[in-house]
Amino acid sequence: MTPKKQTKIERIRELERQIVEYQAQHIHNYHFASHDLEKLGITHCMASAVIVTFTVLGGRTVGPVAIRDGLSEATIKALQEDMRRSFEQATALKPKGLIGE
Repeated sequence: MTPKKQTKIERIRELERQIVEYQAQHIHNYHFASHDLEKLGITHCMASAVIVTFTVLGGRTVGPVAIRDGLSEATIKALQEDMRRSFEQATALKPKGLIGE
C-alpha cells in the first residue's frame, strides 16, 4: 500500500507537531514544569480553574477540560513523580567520557 501524498499544509502541520514534541522532551523542561505545578494547586487557583489538555506523541489529544479551583495536592505530587521518573529515563543513557567513568 502506497502512503497517501500529503499536501503542503499537512506537511507543515506534521512538522510543527514534531517540533513541539521534541521541544517538550528537553531535559530542562522537567525542572521548570515540576516547580510550576505547585502554582496550580487549590491555594493558588481558588475561584479559578486549570485547563488541562494531554497530547500523546503522534498528535492524539485528550481534553481540554477545566479543573475548577486548581489541582489537588495528590494530583500535583503524582504528576511530579511521573516527571521525575521520565527525567530519570531520559538521563539514564549517558555518553562515554563523562566525569567519574
